[in-house]
Amino acid sequence: MFSQELKDYEYEMLIQQGKITNMGEAVRKLNKEYFKIWMKMYYPDVSPQFLDDCYGYIFLAFWLGVDYANESKTK
Repeated sequence: MFSQELKDYEYEMLIQQGKITNMGEAVRKLNKEYFKIWMKMYYPDVSPQFLDDCYGYIFLAFWLGVDYANESKTK
């Protein structure tokens, strides 16, 4: 969706502006912003608070799935 060069530039800008202290935080922040932009394109009437909540649940579900997959692999 977005080029790697653009992402790298945005990460560096966030770090230089002092908004973010490391790359992990930058990745999380930008992914959340990209998610909001994508959702607004398809669902323009959705409130920003709902998008924040949605992102939190999707992120949680993703990591629960990763944990489940890792546990299944080790058994």
